[in-house]
Amino acid sequence: MIHKCKKQIFLVIAAAIVLTGCGSKVSTVSDTPGISSDIVSVEDIPDYSGEASVEVNDNEPYFTEEEKENTTSFESYSSLDSLGRWQIMWKRPIIMCCTG
Repeated sequence: MIHKCKKQIFLVIAAAIVLTGCGSKVSTVSDTPGISSDIVSVEDIPDYSGEASVEVNDNEPYFTEEEKENTTSFESYSSLDSLGRWQIMWKRPIIMCCTG
């Protein structure tokens, strides 16, 4: 009797796990407002030449005008755990564009 109950509970839990995962939505970059989804091909990236930096896209950033004009930045931290560490940190830095 106990073995039968355990088996039924296991089947219910397994079914719940399978069914709850079916409706999950995968978020992509294109779903996120303010983030461009331009894709750079691996062939467009030059081979390593021994230099510390390399010019990409003729040294032109991919930022939109809206992204360049947004100068609002923030940092947000969660509460500390028992060891005094933050668990989650959100940061939006100011975008600095350097060209030329």
